[in-house]
Amino acid sequence: MRAGSIGPDLPTSDGQQELRVLILRRQAFGAAQTLLDALATGLVEEGIDAVVDDAESWIPNKTGWSVDKGVSKAVKQAARGFDVVHAWGYRAAWACAEAFYVRSPWLYTAYEMPRTTQSELVDRLNSAHRGLCPTTAVKQELEAVDALNLEVVTPGVPLPMDPTLPQMPRLAARQQLDIRDDVKLIAGLGRFEPDKGFDDLAGAFERLRQRVPSARLLLSGTGSQPPPIHQEGMDVRGPLPSVWPALCAADLVVVPGRRNGFSLVGAEAMWAGAPVLFRESGGHMDMADEGSTGFFFKDDYDLADKIEQALELESTRNSVAYAGQLRAQARFQMARFCKDMARVYRELAGA
Repeated sequence: MRAGSIGPDLPTSDGQQELRVLILRRQAFGAAQTLLDALATGLVEEGIDAVVDDAESWIPNKTGWSVDKGVSKAVKQAARGFDVVHAWGYRAAWACAEAFYVRSPWLYTAYEMPRTTQSELVDRLNSAHRGLCPTTAVKQELEAVDALNLEVVTPGVPLPMDPTLPQMPRLAARQQLDIRDDVKLIAGLGRFEPDKGFDDLAGAFERLRQRVPSARLLLSGTGSQPPPIHQEGMDVRGPLPSVWPALCAADLVVVPGRRNGFSLVGAEAMWAGAPVLFRESGGHMDMADEGSTGFFFKDDYDLADKIEQALELESTRNSVAYAGQLRAQARFQMARFCKDMARVYRELAGA
């Protein structure tokens, strides 16, 4: 067994000890699914066997002595045979802290801005050997409440098997989605939850359409708070088989989330060469620069105005889209993300 190992190592065919990582996530859809599945695949090239466990069914939102006791036992059981456990998100980190404290090598990723910074949470986070943050904004928020052992590791964009999808021509993408070529298309993709801001985007679009009759809003996702589906000019769909046609078809992609530590959809849109309008909050400011590689709005009241301005300035929009694409392809590389994560796992395992 490797020093500090959670469970027994499994030998490889050549007799060498293989580093095995368990990744616990509580969201088996959307960005978490896309990103972590791609990470597990990419780590194979780094000589690491990573297993992603969809733990939502056995790591509930609820905490408390009786709940934590049962969850801790389940975490320990799941971790047998792994060298490192990686908790994706704050609730999974809480569970790992209860199971391992400082006795075994585990880490967490604070993918979102923290909903709370109570001392009970911070104490548990500080029992991890490492805390990873997708942007400096998340790191600074946690450092302000004395979280320790933090490091920024920027996620990468998982590219599809078909490399032509992110470069799909606008007309072809619209034809695939059955969207007319003469409309001003605004796209919003993600989880329909209160913190994601799609209710505000729907409200802003209602005001915008009075001034820009050719505007259309395409929303795609799933969640507990779906936008109104009968609003004129709005097309609400479930999760698309691929995000790339919607991103390539859009005149503007809006990322209205209020707590995003990082927006994978925003990064994907930049990679595809689509101009992105971010909410000025969370980690968005680390992803793009105002008027250079992205657009920003401050609050819900000026969202309609900001969309209208971006739609009117076609040359500026094209310039921002191109610069944003160059930035994304330089900063959000999946291969680099996998290498960074492999380095962190090896450091924690003592390999």
